[in-house]
Amino acid sequence: MNPRVTKILWTAAALLLLAPLAGCKGKAADPKTATAAVVLTVQAAPAAEGTVLDTVEVLGEFQGREEIRVFATVPDRIRELLVKEGDRVKAGDVLLTVWNDLQGGAVAQAQAGQAAASVGAKAAHDNLVRMRMLAADGVIPPAQLEAAEAQANAAAAQVRAASTGVGMAGLQKDRTVVRAPIDGVVTSLAVKAGDMAGAGMPLLTLVQPDRLKAVLKVPERSFLKLTQGMPVTLSPVARPDLTRAAQVTLKGPIVDRMTKTGQIEAEFDNADGKFVPGSTARAVFELGRRDRVVLVPPEALQLTANTELTREATLFVTDGKVARERKVKIGARQPGQIEITEGLKAGERIVVVGAYLLRDGAQVRIEEARR
Repeated sequence: MNPRVTKILWTAAALLLLAPLAGCKGKAADPKTATAAVVLTVQAAPAAEGTVLDTVEVLGEFQGREEIRVFATVPDRIRELLVKEGDRVKAGDVLLTVWNDLQGGAVAQAQAGQAAASVGAKAAHDNLVRMRMLAADGVIPPAQLEAAEAQANAAAAQVRAASTGVGMAGLQKDRTVVRAPIDGVVTSLAVKAGDMAGAGMPLLTLVQPDRLKAVLKVPERSFLKLTQGMPVTLSPVARPDLTRAAQVTLKGPIVDRMTKTGQIEAEFDNADGKFVPGSTARAVFELGRRDRVVLVPPEALQLTANTELTREATLFVTDGKVARERKVKIGARQPGQIEITEGLKAGERIVVVGAYLLRDGAQVRIEEARR
């Protein structure tokens, strides 16, 4: 406790103890006279004039503007894992491979079928050439030539089908190599070598950390006041000193029936890497501002249980000798300041330390408030 305030309390207590003793000697002491004789030392300062910001503050999460969950398209065991969490990769880089024995066998089988079809097609083509020469000399009837042409066309179609089979088998084998679809950082790595890469199970997530977004769930009463393009100040909850200006890039079209919140997203550049995806975000939206309003420190006010409902509070105004109690109405609150909407003018001197010791009309000695 402040030594000066402690001294004041001891003085008041001593006077209360001496008052009954004075009454025992004769005439009882007048309580008003006794109170008036006490001069209390308080700190005072003029009511300030400033600006009040009408803001909305909500919490959310920082996410990559683009986050891709990577899956294995071929269900098999992971043969080799080539990345770890935190690694930066480029689009096309190999992330992991799964065993491809079956796919390799399928490729070999398809290639063998293609080779057999090619041999059959060559034989059919050579036969067609001979049939055309014989037909030209009138040795064979036209129907026999037509049969040779049909056989050659069928053999060619078999070659094309076999080639398609080889391509499909090769594509299936290629899918045993999982590559990065985008540039990004590896996060949420959920597997290790030897694990089963099952269908529908994400193996890892790739996040682009150079551009992030804050995903925010905003209560209904505030959500309806926000608009796309509105400025917002973002900061990590763990680093309130680190801020970044952004704009609302997406406002959800609905309010969730269960939570009564709407979703807001705000994108921003993070080339310096100071903001971390997955961390908790604090967002402050500025809805408006009012200039030249009266502001006082919170410690100057005496609140009641009904203040939040009535907006009424009490403070003491002083001319340097006497403190006068005054009813005021409060408005917006912001760090270190409360707006006074009625009952006080800027520049009036108010008691900011020691007000809880005072009564209306108390004599005071002023010590300027420390800033």
